[in-house]
Amino acid sequence: MKKTSVKKLYRSQSQKVLTGVCGGLAEYFNLDVTVIRLAFIILTIIGGSGLLIYIIMSIVVPINPTSHPHSKLHSKLKRKKLLGLIAIGLGLIILTNNLMPEFWQLTSTQIFLPLLIITLGFMMIIKQSE
Repeated sequence: MKKTSVKKLYRSQSQKVLTGVCGGLAEYFNLDVTVIRLAFIILTIIGGSGLLIYIIMSIVVPINPTSHPHSKLHSKLKRKKLLGLIAIGLGLIILTNNLMPEFWQLTSTQIFLPLLIITLGFMMIIKQSE
């Protein structure tokens, strides 16, 4: 009987910006990583689900075990930074809800476009500091 190899999904260590989720999906589906990143951005802008999916996958999907052992420590530090940014974002959302309830009556484009720009700014700052 022929044994079949099961293809596994891992977070990429070679094609990553934050945690390697998009790079891992690109490697798994044999696609360009830019297409996957754009899909996550579009899902985030449309309704916020892209960010939620990315966060869940960052926690659930394991790091590629064939990657360099020193990169695991680096990945843990990046994950802590990401979780810190998520905590800041959630805190800002709650604070905004308490101080300006009318803010939540805005359309999704009026809310998510500025949040996307702020998130990209944070990502550029974090990437530069590494």
